[in-house]
Amino acid sequence: MRKLTHLFLSLLCALFISACGSSSPKKEKKEVKRTQEVDTISAEDVQDTFIKLMEAGDIYALQQDWYSALFSYEEARRISPENYFARYKVALTESAICQVLQEDCDIALNELTLLIRDFPETAQLYQTRSQLFLALGDTNLSIVDLAMYEQYKPETE
Repeated sequence: MRKLTHLFLSLLCALFISACGSSSPKKEKKEVKRTQEVDTISAEDVQDTFIKLMEAGDIYALQQDWYSALFSYEEARRISPENYFARYKVALTESAICQVLQEDCDIALNELTLLIRDFPETAQLYQTRSQLFLALGDTNLSIVDLAMYEQYKPETE
């Protein structure tokens, strides 16, 4: 026990001495430069990570592994919180969880409503929310969203 205490105190003293030692300006410059390089590399990899997460979510969704898909899309949304497609895929997956598993319907509805608030002229959002309302048994709100869908849907020739 005495040896262990002595070893611990020696280690603590060594850490204290190294922390109190002065660092040279050259060493600080190198550390700043390394940090900047890491930031640059990270910035370059962000887009690739985002794309990989979205693709992984799509694969999970095709397999109807809703929670894995949701996790991937939410991670993508964390990387790019304002990205419409990441937000839409989260909302769509939450809607699938609601309709298939009868879970988290309030979350699905909230996600879609926030998207509609931010992208009010996007027809597919009204269509998706209309389907969710219909699944929840609210035909009146479903009809209202279908009317909004008709108003904003792209014209086909």
